[in-house]
Amino acid sequence: MSVAVDVSVSEETFSKALLPAIEEMGEIDVLVNCAGTSVAGEFTALQEEEFERMLRINVLGSIFPTRTVIEGMKRRRRGRIVFVSSQVAQVALYGYTAYAASKWALRGLAEALQMELKPYNIYVSVVYPPDTDTPGYEVEMQSKPDITKKLSESGDVFKPEQVAANMVKYSAMGYFGIGTGLDGWLLKQLHPGMSPVNSLWEVVTGILFSPLCRIISVFYVLSWDQLCASEIKKTATPTSDSIKKKSGRKKTSKAD
Repeated sequence: MSVAVDVSVSEETFSKALLPAIEEMGEIDVLVNCAGTSVAGEFTALQEEEFERMLRINVLGSIFPTRTVIEGMKRRRRGRIVFVSSQVAQVALYGYTAYAASKWALRGLAEALQMELKPYNIYVSVVYPPDTDTPGYEVEMQSKPDITKKLSESGDVFKPEQVAANMVKYSAMGYFGIGTGLDGWLLKQLHPGMSPVNSLWEVVTGILFSPLCRIISVFYVLSWDQLCASEIKKTATPTSDSIKKKSGRKKTSKAD
């Protein structure tokens, strides 16, 4: 059974749309919050409405469904909730100020929520997908600044099936943070912080590899800084043709 609903409107709207499915199939045991949107652009170039839209869809669009199902999970004292964030919530790049703000918010939400729900045997996971070959990715590419596109070239584009397989596998194992690919693994080791302790192996790998991953990350960040500076310098430096044109206009003005 499928139900179509705009998850960003309100909790009441989502609850009403979901009610027929619950009546037919029973309470929800696993919730995957994967509704999202992305518009890339420089901070001052993005419109106020674009910030609001991304926060409403990416953040409230996960809060409303979660609030709808959570009481049933608590009554049954079991359940799993998955928030689909983004690698941008681990490494926020040029051009992603609005998108990164919304995806980092999901991480904070998930960490606090896990502490509330763990006594009820309800486990929370956050998925950090890389660039994934979906229709949404194609739309995102249309608005990406050139600098953002060049920065993104350092990572691979994955198939949706790969991301979904990792999500299912590791959420079932109790992992809090879930990545895809080598970059995803590296970023995860860099961002343990005070994240929930749901899987012992997840904690051990972070302790063992985070120093090495931090060293590697420094070279990435420095190269990205250099790329950004170089690209901005190109746009700020007049070309030889423009210099000639300006020079010609000056000579003409003197002759007049």
